[in-house]
Amino acid sequence: MSSLFERHSNMAQQPNKWERIYGIGVCIFIILVLCSCTPPQYLSITDSRTIEHKLMNGTELYPTSKKVFYCATHHKWEEVVAVYDTTLQKVYRVR
Repeated sequence: MSSLFERHSNMAQQPNKWERIYGIGVCIFIILVLCSCTPPQYLSITDSRTIEHKLMNGTELYPTSKKVFYCATHHKWEEVVAVYDTTLQKVYRVR
């Protein structure tokens, strides 16, 4: 009976092998999740009507290329075309 009492009175028991592996696995998973979360990148443009748009995951558009982006300002999908105006400045047309 005394050995049973001594065994349970030890408050600081060492974790066994599988508890250690589980704890290390949980720590690695949490670190990977926290490090892999990146906020979305926005491309801010002003269209030919001087309306500001924030295009989600937007990449730079080349002249005469047409792409569809999600606009975080207007919360809808928009078709964006990059063109040059008469002064050879790049202008965006958004529909």
